[in-house]
Parts: sequence; structure tokens; C-alpha cells
Amino acid sequence: MPGLVEPEMRSYLAASTAIDKNFYLLVATQNATMPYGVVFKVSPGKDYTHSGSGLSESRMQCSCYGNTYQEVKQMANSVISEMEAWPSSTNDVQAVFLAGESDMLNDNVHHVALDFFVWHTL
Repeated sequence: MPGLVEPEMRSYLAASTAIDKNFYLLVATQNATMPYGVVFKVSPGKDYTHSGSGLSESRMQCSCYGNTYQEVKQMANSVISEMEAWPSSTNDVQAVFLAGESDMLNDNVHHVALDFFVWHTL
């Protein structure tokens, strides 16, 4: 069975020394220390060719949470840079494109939602 892009993305971001933050899959733990990120798949996609299945294009989200706007924006910028570099670090990911960025505030927690299109073979 092929791998899943969600845990691969979480592991890739968690291993980044440029970000150096905790990343969770689907939901953060109750005792998560800010700042942190949450990774999940927004929608799957398949690209079919005449010779069969090709690359998958998944829409992935990384939600960055922090105590201040500046903190969460710095983390979001680092995540964008790391995601753009992901294709050069693995053969499973062919391309990554930032599809959207939304700034939010909920109960004094700053949140930046980053949507990416990830072309992959996972």
C-alpha cells in the first residue's frame, strides 16, 4: 500500500531545523505548547493519464497557531519556505504550490491557515 501524504508532510515539517516547532496530524494534543502547527488533507486528487494513474494532487493545509501575530506570521513564512523546498528533498513529492493564506484570531490565539497543492506519488 502506498504511503500517505499527510503523515509525510507532518514528519517533514517536524524535522525542519528552520522551523523548530511541533507539528501534529489532524489535531493538536490538549497540552500542546504554542507555537505549533497542525497538518491535514483538505481534498485528495488524482491525475489520470492514458497509461493509467499518474501523480496525485492533494490539497493540504498547515495551520500555524501562536500567541502573537508576529510569532505566527514568522512560523507561516518558514513553513512556506520549507514546503517550497520539499520537492528537492524527496522523489515522492514532485511539486508544491501555495494556494492560499488566511489570517485568523480566535480566543486570543493567532492562526494562519496555509493551503498547498502537493503533487506526489505517495
